[in-house]
Amino acid sequence: MELETSMEDALMQQANATSFEDPQVREEKNFKTYPVRFYILVVQCFTIMFASTIRYSFSSIDDEAQAYWGVSSSAIDWLISGSCLLYPVGSAVGEVLQARQGFVTMVRSAQALTTVGCALRLLACLWGTPGGYALLLVGQMMGAVGAPPLFNSAGVVGTAWFPMAERDNMLACAVAAELAGLSLGYFLS
Repeated sequence: MELETSMEDALMQQANATSFEDPQVREEKNFKTYPVRFYILVVQCFTIMFASTIRYSFSSIDDEAQAYWGVSSSAIDWLISGSCLLYPVGSAVGEVLQARQGFVTMVRSAQALTTVGCALRLLACLWGTPGGYALLLVGQMMGAVGAPPLFNSAGVVGTAWFPMAERDNMLACAVAAELAGLSLGYFLS
């Protein structure tokens, strides 16, 4: 009993003798901000918006898409279903790529994959016919694998470029960009 009391007293004295400083506050004191961070935010938001645009397009105009490509309703539904199914795959690929090659390489690879996917979708729209649908599906799936790393990268960008006071606003802009991209995708289709 006496040993426990003396141990508690020693711990209390040690705790009272040291001043506690939150590591996050200490980080903020030394955190440097750069004006270029707002350009980074704009690029990040546009990247997220355009990646989000292709996710749900054509699912809202099922009848027209069926008639244009000459495929069934379930084939058109695979455009959205495949995107949802490949989201975890894209996230995992992005995490592995970021761990091995770094953040910038991961973002560039995801942007390239999404861009090629969009180009294939555009060619499929120009081609029409069932052969064009196969190209559309491949492009959609490429975009579906490339988009999640872009969506998930907002937190890393916020942590690297924005002080704690601005991170919530940065993440809100990234989420708003994703919603704007979804709206644009529905509008374009």
